[in-house]
Amino acid sequence: MLAKQLNDFHRSKETGIKEAKERLEKSLEGIERQTINIVNTIATLIDKLEELEKQKFGLEQKLMEVRSQNEKAAITEESLKQLLSQFGTHLANRDLPEIKKFLGSYVGKGHHLRKACRSFL
Repeated sequence: MLAKQLNDFHRSKETGIKEAKERLEKSLEGIERQTINIVNTIATLIDKLEELEKQKFGLEQKLMEVRSQNEKAAITEESLKQLLSQFGTHLANRDLPEIKKFLGSYVGKGHHLRKACRSFL
């Protein structure tokens, strides 16, 4: 009888250990699954962040180009008069090669400024 009781006690203890092991394994699997999900989410967010950074860089470059073009295009009548007064004798003599040279030195190809100057001529 003592042997039977010891065996029953031993089996119940083994059953309890087995159940505890199964619970712990399930908990561990759940944590591993959650960890994998978090890592995948972080990887997705990093990819999205990199994509947004590239878009931001492209937009900043375009904005700088637009601002630069806007600053170049901002020629007021007063600034035009001031530029032309520096070259007044060539204008008075209608020396077109010198006028073109002058305009080219200030605005490169400057088609808009040349058109405006033709109206003065």
